[in-house]
Amino acid sequence: MNLFHPKQIDAVVCDYEMPGMSGGELAASIKRRSRKIPVILVSGCQSVIDTIPHMVDAAFPKGTPVAELVNRIRVLLASRRSVSQGFSRFIPLGSVLASVALGAFLIPKLWK
Repeated sequence: MNLFHPKQIDAVVCDYEMPGMSGGELAASIKRRSRKIPVILVSGCQSVIDTIPHMVDAAFPKGTPVAELVNRIRVLLASRRSVSQGFSRFIPLGSVLASVALGAFLIPKLWK
C-alpha cells in the first residue's frame, strides 16, 4: 500500500490470495483512498469471483485470456477518461498483463 498514490495510478490488478493482505482487503483499502481507481481482482476460487464483485470493479477467474482482461481494463479506464483530460502517454496493457507474475501490480497514470 505504500506504493499506492491515487494521482499516479490508473488501475490496480491483484490476486485474491497474496501474502500479508488479501485482494479484498487491498481493494477496500484502495477504495477508502480513492473510489475512482478501478480494482480488478483475479482468483482461482469461483466462490470468491461470485461473492467479491461488490468490492471491486471487475473479478475474473485465473486463466482468463489476457485479451479479456485488457478489454475490461480499457472499458474501466475509458469510463474514467470521459471525465478526464485525455491521455498523456500510452502503455501496452497486453504486454504488462502477460509478463506479470501472480500478485498485485499497478497500472501507471495514463493521463494528466
